[in-house]
Amino acid sequence: MPSEQARRTFRYKSTVKILPPSLSPERVKVDDFYAARSGLIPPLPWSTFSPPFSALSVQETRISVARNGFLESVPDMIIPHAGACHHQITRLAMERDAGAILLDSMAPGRAARGERHDYALVLLRLVVTCEGRDILIDGARFCPAEADPALAGALGEEGYVGTMFALSAQVDSMALAADIAAALDGTEGVFGGAAPLTWGHGVVARFLAADAPALRLASHRAWDASRRRMRGRPAPILRK
Repeated sequence: MPSEQARRTFRYKSTVKILPPSLSPERVKVDDFYAARSGLIPPLPWSTFSPPFSALSVQETRISVARNGFLESVPDMIIPHAGACHHQITRLAMERDAGAILLDSMAPGRAARGERHDYALVLLRLVVTCEGRDILIDGARFCPAEADPALAGALGEEGYVGTMFALSAQVDSMALAADIAAALDGTEGVFGGAAPLTWGHGVVARFLAADAPALRLASHRAWDASRRRMRGRPAPILRK
């Protein structure tokens, strides 16, 4: 018989393979908006986690990007409910000439309901390989019972946090980091920055925001700066 914990564990798994675009240049120009969105990973049909799944929810996504393929993953903001325990694991396998923009953002909870860091645990993990070799392992753990996320040196008073990785071996990482940092610097209510990854395969950006609108704006500006540098096109405006 399965344990009570096993019966109360919700798991979501998905596998995605990104191939090089097959549209002709003329079609891309005519249908730029839809061609841009075709490379996006659609968000889950929910963006919050609440009972009966609050005991434990696990989302595991595996994505492979073929040579000359390009992935853009811009999901909805994570909004953990009171008592939520959520594990999110993303595994990305890239070929040498592939590229990717990965963005994650999280709210401190349902702030309008007075919930702020009332979740039990949020664990985010990203593992990226290139031609079978690990090139990036990133993780974030938010557990209010162990350490108050609102403390200085953690999330502080802002509480809304975003992380973006722009990955490519062909991009000028220094120039890309400068573009993203400039975009974040001009965003009111946002503190953050960007820097090249030490192994020279892209850039990481992290930022804190005072509220959800500021976090969404910062996320879009960072994505837009990356997209212009890496693909020569602006980021499309999403539905929210």
